[in-house]
Amino acid sequence: MGKRKKKRAYEGHFAGIDERVMGSKAWKGLKANTKWLYFEFRYRFYGDNEKYIIFTYPEARKIMSEKAFIKSRNKLIERGF
Repeated sequence: MGKRKKKRAYEGHFAGIDERVMGSKAWKGLKANTKWLYFEFRYRFYGDNEKYIIFTYPEARKIMSEKAFIKSRNKLIERGF
């Protein structure tokens, strides 16, 4: 009998990244702020709210400048994320 993979039990919401995304040229060319923002959007995605993810400027200002937020958000859109 082969070994069984242990299934991890995560508590709460999880924001993962697909292997295909991580290996893409589009991902590798992103700056750290932009990657962080991607994870923040992924974290706020619940499977049925794709067009209604809420992340406000005041929330963003707690982590990065508004200018960096806008630039990172636009870069994600530009690269198809």
